[in-house]
Amino acid sequence: RAPIARRKCAAGADLFADLRAYPLQNFAGRFLGFDHFLLWGASDIALPEFVIARVEVSRDFARRVLHVTVTDRERAFVWCGADNMCVWGDPRGIVFQYAPFAEGQLITSISEEGALPLLGSAVLPDEQFTRLTRIARIARDAGLIVERVAFDRKQQELTVSARNAPTMLFSLRFDSSFAATVLSTLSGRNDFRNIDTVDLRVERKAYYRMK
Repeated sequence: RAPIARRKCAAGADLFADLRAYPLQNFAGRFLGFDHFLLWGASDIALPEFVIARVEVSRDFARRVLHVTVTDRERAFVWCGADNMCVWGDPRGIVFQYAPFAEGQLITSISEEGALPLLGSAVLPDEQFTRLTRIARIARDAGLIVERVAFDRKQQELTVSARNAPTMLFSLRFDSSFAATVLSTLSGRNDFRNIDTVDLRVERKAYYRMK
């Protein structure tokens, strides 16, 4: 038998209770008990806590000790729905914990009308989420002081409002990498501050409207 130390992850999930239940999922575990050393053969364990990205288990046969390494999900962005209800999301686009409402440049915050994605689910399909993160990186690299990002799920479009730049309209239907060159060109114009909106919703084309 191998003792397991009780601990909580940063978000407060009770790992001990979840680890106790893991080996009891099969007949041998139910017969031998959760703390039988030989039952812990898997290196990775999937636990039901959304805040946990990974649980790794290794066995020290000499001392008959289990080493459990817990990796919490990284807080990469905030996704907000109706009534300013928000959730934290990780770098892969998985939402995992409720969050306070946030807007501004300290943390990437995206708002949409409608219900929040369910905890443990992806906010977008992988390809579209990659396009979204690329847009966020373009805005950051261009030095935009972003105040608000709004997402229209039906149209698959983003509206980026910045304090020091025109309103930017993007589409998630294609890769918007070309926007970096557009922003660089427009920001060098003397009348850049007089541009109201830059529309990048047509692939490899840019349209702008003056104030």
